[in-house]
Amino acid sequence: LLIIFLWPLILEPGRGTVVVGRLGCSVSLPCHYKAFQVPLDKLYVYWQFKNSGPDKMAAVVIKGRINKTYQHGNYQGRGQMDPLKLKDGDFTFSLSSLTKGDEGIYHCIVMKDDVPMTTQYNISLRLRVDALFTVPTITRSGSDNRTRGSETTLICTSHGGLLRPRVWWVKSTDGSHLGSGQMLFKKHKDSWNVTSIITLNVTQSINLTCSVENPTGNITSPTCESPKDFHVLRHPHI
Repeated sequence: LLIIFLWPLILEPGRGTVVVGRLGCSVSLPCHYKAFQVPLDKLYVYWQFKNSGPDKMAAVVIKGRINKTYQHGNYQGRGQMDPLKLKDGDFTFSLSSLTKGDEGIYHCIVMKDDVPMTTQYNISLRLRVDALFTVPTITRSGSDNRTRGSETTLICTSHGGLLRPRVWWVKSTDGSHLGSGQMLFKKHKDSWNVTSIITLNVTQSINLTCSVENPTGNITSPTCESPKDFHVLRHPHI
């Protein structure tokens, strides 16, 4: 009966506020009932998840107390509200160990225990889960014994991003681009591994940079420090 009351109140997903979290990290979805005119023990608070599949109850507060009976198994042990902040109208939902499946619309609905129950406040947030590529590493194929005019093959590797990245090689001395080289992509669960191979005819000593750019831009996360949206590694001497 408790959950039946809730269904008519769910809003269709709109643009709303987008919150970006990093894969495997934690994120906080804010919900602040500022006009706290109803005592906490008279309130029901619901965090509900909505995407293309069945709706899920992410967190529930019944008459001022957190209740895990109605919490979907996908959020048990990962999703929570701070019981000490409830009295201040802070119903922020924190979710840890983010997966790609956590993406979607989250509704925070505050209701008054009345007959009939009335909605006091509601907000919808869209969660996007992203990931960054690791700092690329450069290795040289073959022997280090090189003569001027000989061919040298360099391999740049990185992994961890959710979308195929852009990769390019740059000559550090003048900033000229040498292209992306031979690109190899491999999907591993939700993330991508990328390898770029470039072969050069070395006529003089040069410095090269391999850049791997994350197409989705910067990642924001309260609990995991996010590096820049692209990584650069310079091979000091070729």
